[in-house]
Amino acid sequence: MRQLGGGMSSVDANHGDLIRDIAPGDRMFDPEYPDAYFQVGDSALRCVRLAMEAAGKSTFSNILDFPCGHGRVLRALKRGFPDAALTASDIDRDGVDFCSRTFGAEGVYSDNDLSQVDLAGGFDLIWVGSLFTHLPDPRWWTFLDFLIDRLVPDGLLLFTTHGRWSARQVRAGQFSPAGSREAQLHMLRGYEASGFGFVGGGDSQAYGTSLTKPAAVLQRIESFEELRLLSYSERGWAGHQDVVTCQKGFTFPT
Repeated sequence: MRQLGGGMSSVDANHGDLIRDIAPGDRMFDPEYPDAYFQVGDSALRCVRLAMEAAGKSTFSNILDFPCGHGRVLRALKRGFPDAALTASDIDRDGVDFCSRTFGAEGVYSDNDLSQVDLAGGFDLIWVGSLFTHLPDPRWWTFLDFLIDRLVPDGLLLFTTHGRWSARQVRAGQFSPAGSREAQLHMLRGYEASGFGFVGGGDSQAYGTSLTKPAAVLQRIESFEELRLLSYSERGWAGHQDVVTCQKGFTFPT
C-alpha cells in the first residue's frame, strides 16, 4: 500500500484530513500526477455539496459508492461525511476489499447480473461515477432502475455521463474509447441519430463506452415518475463527465 503526503487541496482544508493510502492495484492512480487523483474526489464532493443545496439537505446517514473502484471518490465522501455509514460496491473485488479495510465501508461485491448483487438499499445518497459512461442502452435502464430502488424517499442519486464535450473529443480523435476508429464513428452516428451511441470493449457488448446527449438523459429520467431532476451539469465532474442529480419521491399533483 502506498501512502502519499503533500499539501491539502482547498476542499481538504475545509473538511479535515483525507486518507491518502493508495492500493497497489489502483489503475486510476498515476504516480507522475498524484494530485490529479485526489482532485477527482474533490470534484465529486463539490458535486454532492451542490446537490445538497438544491435539495435542502444538510447531511447524509447512509452512502453508497457504486462502482467504488479503489476509493478515489469514497475517500472524499468519508472526509466530507465522517458520521455516515459507507457502502462500497464494485465488480472489482480487490477494490471492494481495499475500501472496506481502508475507509471502514461495508463491502458488497457487484456482478454483471444485478440479481446476484446483495445490496439491500436504504441509501440517502448514491454516487455513481463512470458507470453509465460504459453501458449499452438496455443496461442503462436496468442499472438506473436498480439504483432508484435502493434510495430512500428524498434520497439523492448522482450519476455521470459522456455528453456533448465527450462527443466532440471523440470526433477530434482526442478521446479514444475502446474499439476501432470505425466502431467509434458508428457510436457517433448513433449518438447523433438517437441521442445515444455505444461501442463495446473488445468482444464484449455489455460494457464499453457510451455517449449520451443531455436530452436523451432527460428522456430517461422522465420515464421514472418518482424522480425529480435537480440538475444537469455539463462537464461537472473533473471537467470531463456530465453530472446528473435526481431526488427520489417526487410525484406530480393529481
